[in-house]
Amino acid sequence: MGPANLTTLQLGRLKETDVQRMIADVIGSRAVPSELVAQIASRTDGIPLFVEELTRTVLEMGVLEKGAGGRYRIAGSLPRLSIPTTLQDSLMARLDRLGPAKEVAQICAVLGREFSDGLLRAISDKDDAEIDARLAQLEGAELIFRNRSAPEGVYTFKHALVQDTAYESLLKSSRRRLHERIAAVLQEKFPEAVATAPEIAAHHLTQAGLVEDAVEWWGKAGDRSLRSSAYPEAIAHLTKAIGLAEGLSESPAGQSRRLQLQVAYGNALIATRGYGAPETSVAFARARELASGLKGAPARFAATYGLWVGSLVRSELGSMQELAQAFLDDTADRPDAPEAGIAHRVCGMTRWFEGNFVDARQHLEQSLTIYRDEHDRNLAFLYGHDYGIAAAIYLALVLWPLGEVDRAEQLAQESIRRATDSGHIATMVYAHFHKIVLEAVRGNPEGARPHVDAVIELSREHGLLLYTRAGKFWNGWIRCRLGERAAGLKEMEDSIALPLVGKMATGLYVPLTWTLLAEAKAGEGLFDEALAILDEQLVEVERTGQEWFTPEIHRWRGELMLRKDPIDIVAAETAFSQAIETARTQQTATYELRAALSLARLYQASGTDAQARSVLGPAIEKFTNAQELPEIVEARAAMERSSKTSLCANPCD
Repeated sequence: MGPANLTTLQLGRLKETDVQRMIADVIGSRAVPSELVAQIASRTDGIPLFVEELTRTVLEMGVLEKGAGGRYRIAGSLPRLSIPTTLQDSLMARLDRLGPAKEVAQICAVLGREFSDGLLRAISDKDDAEIDARLAQLEGAELIFRNRSAPEGVYTFKHALVQDTAYESLLKSSRRRLHERIAAVLQEKFPEAVATAPEIAAHHLTQAGLVEDAVEWWGKAGDRSLRSSAYPEAIAHLTKAIGLAEGLSESPAGQSRRLQLQVAYGNALIATRGYGAPETSVAFARARELASGLKGAPARFAATYGLWVGSLVRSELGSMQELAQAFLDDTADRPDAPEAGIAHRVCGMTRWFEGNFVDARQHLEQSLTIYRDEHDRNLAFLYGHDYGIAAAIYLALVLWPLGEVDRAEQLAQESIRRATDSGHIATMVYAHFHKIVLEAVRGNPEGARPHVDAVIELSREHGLLLYTRAGKFWNGWIRCRLGERAAGLKEMEDSIALPLVGKMATGLYVPLTWTLLAEAKAGEGLFDEALAILDEQLVEVERTGQEWFTPEIHRWRGELMLRKDPIDIVAAETAFSQAIETARTQQTATYELRAALSLARLYQASGTDAQARSVLGPAIEKFTNAQELPEIVEARAAMERSSKTSLCANPCD
């Protein structure tokens, strides 16, 4: 560095995109599987020599094969990449040259890529002075470095492959003993650390071969992740626990433990993939299988619940009815137990799905009567969300069509407040999402906006992929209704086309969402497409028995018949009449009033005011105190216009 014209250039690690280009150069193709790139980038820390060596190892292993169009793909599963012989020899030689420090490096390697000075001293039989000297030697050799910003001594291996080399140089029996020692010391001397990160103890117990203890700690790690709404991490931890638990005995205790893990795993999948996802259904089916021999186990009810919701989202009415009744029967001897409250909620939602709003209301009211906030709130971690809040928001969705619009809004607002206070992410998203549905049924995009924003923000932050994608649909609907019709329609269609979404873009609300899509298409003049969507929905209603939104589908079909060219007055009148008849059967006064308004407007336009009054009168009479319902104001104004027109046409002497 003596001459003035010399400078130092610091070479940083390669970025993943650079790693991808290097791998492509070695392989001779740009079509490199992303999974391979990710693993090589992670294992090599972006060191060019390591990248080249590991890539050549992959080629020698025969892991890659050429697919269609010359694109490489991974044949079977990608194994954990081992260190290439040439590189391992080089790294091993460096360790051997360290003499006594090699043994400390091996112990550190068992501790992990990052390890604490305190834990090293707690498990080592060496005195502090020797440990200080050996750590300094490893630092000097640039094999480890100290994190100077940490409050206590924390070290990290400079490269993952250095740690691997030190780890692999130990006899397997020595490794197991060290892992067992580390797990014991962690639990004995560092209880706060393992309580915060139980997966660390779980890892060491697994490597020590202590399967039963490892299952317990992976379960703790999964439970902690669930409670902190870290759902992807929960899935990873619980997958490990379930895999290890398969090797345990078939005793009742072992079966009960596997059931608890399976239900927790299912709940993590609910949050990330949705109730209707195949893997979620498989998880709860396995849970119910495990529960078959365990009478009265709390997780047994959660398994039944998970299967029922999967059937609900997939519109499998027969299965829903069977599971709902089974749930109610199982809790008949404990009518005041929390499980009974959940059973009534399940039955209430099943009746709502059928279009039986009156029975739905009774079951949901009973669910809320049983619910005790302080006592039952922890059941959110067994059933995915707080069942009392869920029952309340659903009762709002039932009461609004029944004509109790003021109480519906009060329940919905209270549900949002309670969900926010709970801090339970899945419950918060659930409450906001169903408030969106209520606002959509009301036709109030402005009211839905803050709840759409909340769903999108929470789901993005916590990896709730289905809600993130479904949020796009609702955002598009709002844009469409507030003037951005073309852009909004595209966002709605794009959401429905996304993987994991399809016709389940918003879960079981397909009749509503596709009716809104038809409305949006009509707004762009695509009447034939809009009518085809509504006709398809009526066929689906017949097939599935999902009747809760049928009056509105008929009403919207009638409205479109009057807007298309040429208009079809007879078809519109038939559709409005069908909407009124269905609403009366369901006792959904609000839907009846809407359909009566549509039919009355048609009659008024043709000069038959008496007929207009005959359909509006019975619908208005069902409302005595509904100040927040715009349809009431409009209906009364229409009645007044009809009366004045009638007086003018038939003046008194």
